[in-house]
Amino acid sequence: MRHVNCTASLIAADLIINGVNKKILFFSNPNDKFNRVNMTIKTSFDEGMTWPEDNWIELYSPSCYGYSCLTIVDENALGIVYEGTKDIFFQKIPVIELIQDSRPK
Repeated sequence: MRHVNCTASLIAADLIINGVNKKILFFSNPNDKFNRVNMTIKTSFDEGMTWPEDNWIELYSPSCYGYSCLTIVDENALGIVYEGTKDIFFQKIPVIELIQDSRPK
């Protein structure tokens, strides 16, 4: 069985969620076991024990080189640089989009 290896990115941020300061992990990589496709950012609220699918954002679905690097832009945004097909992309993602389902309903 073939498994694709690719450099991913993992970053921690201290954020206030529901009035509580929490350490949140963000992880980016191609979200596929066999191909470098579906560049995705995932969020964990429990130090990496779980990565709820409601908090995943797919950024780029075509085949790509797949390397990515995350950074904290400011208290409201996460930045990501990643390789697409013969292009380098930078996106600024509002943190609220990655943590929105952790808020009380």
